[in-house]
Amino acid sequence: MVSANRVVEFIASDNYQKNLQKINLLTSIEVQGEYSDAHSIITQKKMMAAQVEIVDIEECLTKLSGVAASYTMRKHKATYDLDESIGISGESENTRCEKYSQGYLINNLIEILLARRGKKDLEAYLKSIKVQGAKSYATQIIKWLNHE
Repeated sequence: MVSANRVVEFIASDNYQKNLQKINLLTSIEVQGEYSDAHSIITQKKMMAAQVEIVDIEECLTKLSGVAASYTMRKHKATYDLDESIGISGESENTRCEKYSQGYLINNLIEILLARRGKKDLEAYLKSIKVQGAKSYATQIIKWLNHE
């Protein structure tokens, strides 16, 4: 099981930061300056749900950095500026996130790893983290990976 501290260390690593900056330049994604403990705990829980370890993520980033960059660009282009309501039902205004967490790339790497394992593994992961429409989102993830 990965620790939240290990997630923070990985996010701060030169390899991760270099890849993050490269993708940010290509997509104009803005990230938050610091990676909080709360973010690391969320990432840790996602990794546990996906049954992946930091070494899996590191290997994916090293071997598939081009795939990760392409996937992130396609995903960002398809989802950027979607109108999403977040928060308590009945809220009068939408809450909008202006900057991404530095952990967004780990989330994408998890999706890539699981898609490579198979659609059923990806769907099970998405359901476990309570993504609405997990089946259709898994199909979309695979399309982004296959350049569709």
